[in-house]
Amino acid sequence: MRRCVRAPKQAFDAAEEAELKRKAYETVSAEEEKGFTRKAAPKLGEWLYTYHEAPQPLEQYRARWQVRPTSERRTIVLQPLGEMNDEQKKLLEDIARVRGDFLSASGAS
Repeated sequence: MRRCVRAPKQAFDAAEEAELKRKAYETVSAEEEKGFTRKAAPKLGEWLYTYHEAPQPLEQYRARWQVRPTSERRTIVLQPLGEMNDEQKKLLEDIARVRGDFLSASGAS
């Protein structure tokens, strides 16, 4: 059985949420934003419609969720789900190769 680990809820009021969004959006240039849609109010059927999760600054997320290898956790598994066509198989092979290159360069295995 899989368990979802969620960050502790934080109490943000609407003004704080708006300020976090403003800070996030001001770091993105118009060129970088092309092709993307800004996050809107959640709609029926979406996760956030049912489960309110307050936004958090990237710095706070990074400080709280540092995933590092340990003596027990040293493997990244690339697990295909379902049948894959040739293009998807090639992509998975490329990801595995890049993953290996990155881990070799960083001193991990």
